[in-house]
Amino acid sequence: MKAIHSFEQLFLVMLCDIYSVEQQVVTLLPTLVKKAQSKELKEVLKDHLQETKLQVTRLEKIFAKLGEVPTATTWIHNVRSLVEKSEKFFMEQTASPVTDAAIIVCIQRIKHDEISAYGSLKEFANVLDYEDIKDFLKETLKEECVADEKLTKIATGGLFKSGVNVLAIKR
Repeated sequence: MKAIHSFEQLFLVMLCDIYSVEQQVVTLLPTLVKKAQSKELKEVLKDHLQETKLQVTRLEKIFAKLGEVPTATTWIHNVRSLVEKSEKFFMEQTASPVTDAAIIVCIQRIKHDEISAYGSLKEFANVLDYEDIKDFLKETLKEECVADEKLTKIATGGLFKSGVNVLAIKR
């Protein structure tokens, strides 16, 4: 990777990185939908797949506004590695409460990284006076937080039912 000499370059590298992550999530989610046993988890994953596709489009609009084209970056390997290894891992699994728990862990690890990235990008856009870009990033950040909350609810359950985690331990 080339040396970064400006705040704008750092912002662009971070955008390229999250763009790559989102594209990989789009390829991972259909596999997870197939492997999930919980109907509720399947629905959340399907909804988030559509949302992630919109997030990719939103990032493409940001690149267009900046007059830039997304490029490959080698900055953040941990999420890429997690996605690649997760795809292989889940291909070998059968639908079960344990698999559901593993899916939730996997997606939440990715979500937490995305939340961190979008939070930083939103603040960078604010400093750079990219007001409309900041709004795009704020919208995506909110979506990622909501998705994370939904996954937590599925994992832990609610007032009248057990979550996936309790079902997995009973197996």
